[in-house]
Amino acid sequence: VRELAGKQNLSYSPIFAIAQSLKAPVFGLNLPRKIKQKAIKEGIESIDPKYVPESHYTGGANYLERFSDAMGGHVPEPLIKKYFMAQCLTDSVMAYNLSLNEQHALNFTIAGSFHTDFYDGTVIRLKNLTSLEIVTIKLVSKSVNSEYPSYFGQDPKYGAYADYIILVP
Repeated sequence: VRELAGKQNLSYSPIFAIAQSLKAPVFGLNLPRKIKQKAIKEGIESIDPKYVPESHYTGGANYLERFSDAMGGHVPEPLIKKYFMAQCLTDSVMAYNLSLNEQHALNFTIAGSFHTDFYDGTVIRLKNLTSLEIVTIKLVSKSVNSEYPSYFGQDPKYGAYADYIILVP
């Protein structure tokens, strides 16, 4: 995990260990970082079309609003739409790659919550590509996140975060 995803993602190690013990295949779903960076700097038309699934589209106003709120302060305002385009491209690539691997008996995805929150991002794109049932699970740390009660129930604007919310220590 450290090699492929960086030390900030070491918390995923137990999931990879379980997959390995079950001899379950592990697939990378995301775009290479250098391709995303090129798309942000030079536009989506600058990257090889093989990286852009036919099903790709830019997300709607609610997704952009949530993205802008989440990125506020991290990215200068003039660049938000470029980063949003890269976010949506990532969602499209992840959904497309998942749809190619749907025949496996044990099929789950580990994705950043923004890609799956409110059944948006990757989830809606995957629903457009497959007839398989899709269930979302959001892991919420009680110790890190004092706002965890807000994950339960319905957000008045966006709906439910996920099908299941699991509180973890």
